[in-house]
Amino acid sequence: MALQWFLFLLAAALAQAQGDNKTPTLDPAVIQSGSFVDGSTSIGANEANQSPSLTSQNNFINFCKGKTLTNGLQITTGSCNGIVMGDLPAQNRMVSVVITKPLNGDTIESGKDFNITLQVQNLVAGAFTNADATYYSAPQQLKGGSIVGHVHVTVQNTGPTLNPTQPLDPTQFAFFKGINDAGDGRGGLSAAVVGGLPAGNYRLCTLTAAANHQPVIMPVAQRGSQDDCVRFTVTGNLSNSAQAPPTRPATQRTITPPTPVLLVLLVLLALPVQPVQPVPPVQPVQLVLLVLPVLLVLPVPPVLPVQLVQLVQLVLLVQRVQLVQLVPPVQPVQPVPPVLPVQLVLLVLPVLLVLPVLLVLPVPPVLPVLALPPVLALLRVPTVPGMAKAKRRLLRQQEKGEEVLSGLLDSLEGAISPAAKPTY
Repeated sequence: MALQWFLFLLAAALAQAQGDNKTPTLDPAVIQSGSFVDGSTSIGANEANQSPSLTSQNNFINFCKGKTLTNGLQITTGSCNGIVMGDLPAQNRMVSVVITKPLNGDTIESGKDFNITLQVQNLVAGAFTNADATYYSAPQQLKGGSIVGHVHVTVQNTGPTLNPTQPLDPTQFAFFKGINDAGDGRGGLSAAVVGGLPAGNYRLCTLTAAANHQPVIMPVAQRGSQDDCVRFTVTGNLSNSAQAPPTRPATQRTITPPTPVLLVLLVLLALPVQPVQPVPPVQPVQLVLLVLPVLLVLPVPPVLPVQLVQLVQLVLLVQRVQLVQLVPPVQPVQPVPPVLPVQLVLLVLPVLLVLPVLLVLPVPPVLPVLALPPVLALLRVPTVPGMAKAKRRLLRQQEKGEEVLSGLLDSLEGAISPAAKPTY
């Protein structure tokens, strides 16, 4: 009887020590008999291509004996971690993450800050232990039925395409961030990418972890992924990116159709250019006839006739000094070049050939008159008497214009009362 009491007290002490996680011994109450068998004869063994499981009678308590222990460190050469997996959530409390920004297929400008935003469910976010000293050093824990932990985001360059056919190197990444805060309290988390990314193609993924950074452990095998990935493009300077600019095959040529403006220009260039007709000079009489009706219709202030008289005097003065430049200067008569024998032959020969025909056919009386200008043009004989006559006619018009303006000036001076004349 005394021995039984002793054993009971010893078991109670061991149980208390186990509860404090300080004893190096294994409590028989936590030994899992599921590790006793390899599964080859258990339920579900008829599924093909199954591998036998390792077995243990003591929960693999000494599995890492003789190996490099993890000891809470991130050992890049590999290690063995003997810490138990910990608490598993119920199936209806499994973790699920979705990336809300950037979206799949988005385009972002290079070198500019942007935010990565997530929405998480069934995760008590904000638990983030010292990754340099407690890495994988404690089991996964639950709070209110949900896993206690945090989310990492990692961005990798996918090279010249968004859909590479070879796995990406996990040691290479363009951006990595552990989100160690609780977010907005409703599952919303975010991470700022300060300075942005260089141009290229990228894959963004989440890595949901427990508090000690181990991937979250779920209660069932058949489930959706707890993490999410999107692919996006960063545009800008391609010098720092593995993405090569798109090239066009050498044999491919792009023909740009002509624009309407180009078609109009081509049509205008194809049209014959019309010679610019010379503008005849304005005569003084014409100027008076154009201005006088306007002056008669408009209301004239009392001082306007005086100003008009002064204007006419100024015009007459300019006419006397410079002839108002209304009459173009008379060009000197060019000497008439002598008629060459060849020109004479070319003039007479067609007449000799056509004359017999003209004598037979009825010729209208106006035909010789119409034929005179081409003959004069061929001989290049200038009509000197006609030019002299035109000169004389222009001079007469000039004199008449001066007479009209002088008469107008006299009439205006007579119409103005002495009171209206300005005092100088």
